Amino acid sequence: MNELGKRVLVAAIGIPLALGLIIAGGIIFNIVIIIIAMIGIYEFAYLVDKKSSDVQKAGMYLFSLIILLTFSFLTKPHEIAAALVIQLLLMVLSSYSFQLKKGTQDGLLSVSAVYNSVLYVGLGFSTLIIIRNFNLYLLYWRDIFNQSSFIYNLKFAESQTWGLIVLFVFVSIWTCDSFAFFIGRKFGKHKLHPEVSPKKSWEGAIAGLIGAVIAFTVICFFFLPELPLVFSLIAGLIIGTVGQIGDLAESLLKRDAGIKDSSNLIPGHGGVLDRFDSALFVFPALTVFFLIIAVWG
Repeated sequence: MNELGKRVLVAAIGIPLALGLIIAGGIIFNIVIIIIAMIGIYEFAYLVDKKSSDVQKAGMYLFSLIILLTFSFLTKPHEIAAALVIQLLLMVLSSYSFQLKKGTQDGLLSVSAVYNSVLYVGLGFSTLIIIRNFNLYLLYWRDIFNQSSFIYNLKFAESQTWGLIVLFVFVSIWTCDSFAFFIGRKFGKHKLHPEVSPKKSWEGAIAGLIGAVIAFTVICFFFLPELPLVFSLIAGLIIGTVGQIGDLAESLLKRDAGIKDSSNLIPGHGGVLDRFDSALFVFPALTVFFLIIAVWG
């Protein structure tokens, strides 16, 4: 089977499964995201391995798993805050203690890789869980959120609404990628960042940004008309801008490691980091945006 055939087959199987999983939400969704994140940590460790064999892989897996479990099973603010503070202290203490025992060779890279993997992959996938379960935060964070905000109304306190929002975000990311690819290939003349991604152009990037804004705004207009237009436009701008930065960031890591794909896990699509490169930047940014709206909106 050729490359295009593999991509079509994976999409035909994967997209319906992803749709069902996102809409269903709940514990199964959280567990699947945790599994995907652990694969992402494996791929990140593989990238670091290309630079140095002296990598604290156990720390990458352990602390990424802890942060994912924190946001999967804790919803009350004091519980989350306590868990994150304890994790941060343990991560700093253990990573340096472990490296001191091993010696100074590649110490900076080894310790930094632990923090970067947790923040980039662990926290990135955690924010996907946060947004999918945002209705629970609306329930338990009443004293923090502004109850007059539109995001606090009954419809947004329903689980399925946030399943739709997660789905719309992914559709907007895919639209951004498609607009950037096709417009860039046909009209791209000014290179965006040739050292990191030689084929990407400013024309394609602008087209991707416009595509993300249009996609998120139009979908929300028809399926979530309760969302103010300005909210959808800003969210679309975040997706179109931050998502492309995430794409470039992962390309930077792969180019530095001297590899084409983070893995060959998904036939025709590369690895987890290849498929979620934009999402790992978009969902953290949207989490901050949604929290700002919920508190001060």
